[in-house]
Amino acid sequence: MNNLEAQQLAHGILLDIEENSKDLHLLCLQASRLALLLNNTTKSKEFSADTKNCSKMEAFLASYGLIINDLIKTINLEDIYEIESNNLSGINQREMKKVLASFSSNSIQKDPIEEIEKFYLYKQQLNDIKSNIYEYALDTHYQLVISENVKDIFTEYEYVINEKLPSVMSDSREKLDSISKNLNSQNPQDWSNAVHTCRKLLQSLSDGLYPPSEKPIHQDGKEIHLGKSNYINRLIKFIENNQMSKNYNAIVGSHLKYIGERLEAVYKSANKGSHETITSIEEAKRYIIYTYLLVGDILQLNNKKGN
Repeated sequence: MNNLEAQQLAHGILLDIEENSKDLHLLCLQASRLALLLNNTTKSKEFSADTKNCSKMEAFLASYGLIINDLIKTINLEDIYEIESNNLSGINQREMKKVLASFSSNSIQKDPIEEIEKFYLYKQQLNDIKSNIYEYALDTHYQLVISENVKDIFTEYEYVINEKLPSVMSDSREKLDSISKNLNSQNPQDWSNAVHTCRKLLQSLSDGLYPPSEKPIHQDGKEIHLGKSNYINRLIKFIENNQMSKNYNAIVGSHLKYIGERLEAVYKSANKGSHETITSIEEAKRYIIYTYLLVGDILQLNNKKGN
């Protein structure tokens, strides 16, 4: 297996998805090739099957989908349906006639109910496929980076974290020790606790590098909140404010958002009373590795500032 080729391909897939620069069926082909490079024929066949499905769904959205999207803007769907989780129900026959007339004027000889349902279904399925490819490429990228030389990578990151982290957060050693202790346990609840500590680690890192502010900022037409609970937003702003390179910042920022969302999901699940939010030691290690690498990357940026 050519690790370098696979690593470069995984990295390219991540960038293509983040920049939305390729059609999804082409990304499926790339993901299929990536799986073959890793000798995972089952995964390769899965992505190959997705290629055909994507082509069909993308063709629909590129033709009828555009017309339907325009119609939805001009028709109050709440008068026709109750929309829950992209499912349509409660049809109002009088309002439905308006939809029929609109379809007729656009020369679509199709059942409008079926076409609108298909519109929502295809959009959701395409999003699911894209998410699956992204997670596979991200997992693969990290695994290959680590597998090249695990000892050297973690020696470097351990040095950065041990030397730089205490200057940013005073309780860094306690948190790292807690993660290590819980990870070495045989109790699944302790594995979950190790992952929860990863969340606390990122929160404290954010407080040290980009303290919370009650005043949101506006960027690219969006309001970005930077309060105490918005630690991922604050870390991303720190990364953006300490430019290294466009691609470096894009990848680190995207990975940070990815792992942050998953740490939050684990945390919220635990708050709802789930006692085993992490089901395997491998899953816990994956979260910890992602967090550890991200902390190292962010501290390298802090080092570039001269801190």
